[in-house]
Amino acid sequence: MRTQRQLLHLLTSGLKDEAAARHLGLSLRTVRRRIAALMDRTGANTRFQAGYLLGLGSTTAPGRKPSRPAG
Repeated sequence: MRTQRQLLHLLTSGLKDEAAARHLGLSLRTVRRRIAALMDRTGANTRFQAGYLLGLGSTTAPGRKPSRPAG
């Protein structure tokens, strides 16, 4: 969960995936998989929408059901 928040913070700060991966000590593939998992879990269509929803404390996009339960 902490890494998820760090990742969201880095991306909303304008860092690209590559820079976020370096900062977190993760591979680029891992960062991209985690972003995709966040999008999947929230039912978001875009990375921006996933970040926005998570920033609001929401777990799903309006009118959408996540493909897997949050947790």
